[in-house]
Amino acid sequence: MRRRVVVTGMGVVSPLGSRLDTIEVALRENRSGVRRMDAWDAVGHMLTRLGAPAEVPEMAKLPRKVGRLMGRVSLLATIATERALEDARVERSELESGRIGLAHGSTHGSSSANEEWVRKLFEQESLLGLSATSYLKFMSHTTAANLALHFGIRGRMMTTCAACVSASHAIGYAYEAIRSGAVDAMVCGGAEELHFSHAGVFDVMHATSSQYNESPDRSPTRGSRPPTSAT
Repeated sequence: MRRRVVVTGMGVVSPLGSRLDTIEVALRENRSGVRRMDAWDAVGHMLTRLGAPAEVPEMAKLPRKVGRLMGRVSLLATIATERALEDARVERSELESGRIGLAHGSTHGSSSANEEWVRKLFEQESLLGLSATSYLKFMSHTTAANLALHFGIRGRMMTTCAACVSASHAIGYAYEAIRSGAVDAMVCGGAEELHFSHAGVFDVMHATSSQYNESPDRSPTRGSRPPTSAT
């Protein structure tokens, strides 16, 4: 027997804010979270300087003990998930029951943690001084693993690592798991942290915007989104 599936809670941390009502207003007003990334000036031969970083609210940051194994991508995922669970009024005992699962992903974990590890490794050509927890931050399943550990989720867990559609895949897997009766509910979503290497992948394909590097606010619709109609 196939079950009906409904969404009971949502949470987000985005360039437009971390409250659903605030984000809704920004979207309706056609506002953009895109701004100039000055730090990218140090990256040679990079055309674009436009990015949309998510600002983590100070009150939402996790204690150091909790977040020490998390890279930025897992931090963003955890804060958004906390808000979704609050919105859905899910209790800790329900998460630990084994009847709630998890489907979550990112492209390849924390890029900033990966950069730090690789730079140090190749600069000194030695493992000396490398952190034992670095891999836990940039492994491809870091968001799913950290969320399961932090919230005590013991049900079915799926990791989705499919670049831009990681969150879409997670939602699809969650839908199928609930509908089939494998679990009663699923925590699902995706997260990415902004990093110059992500923009660089598209930059070398000439698929990034570079016309509005110095004035991203003047024409956000043309500078950061495809046109809505052909001309």
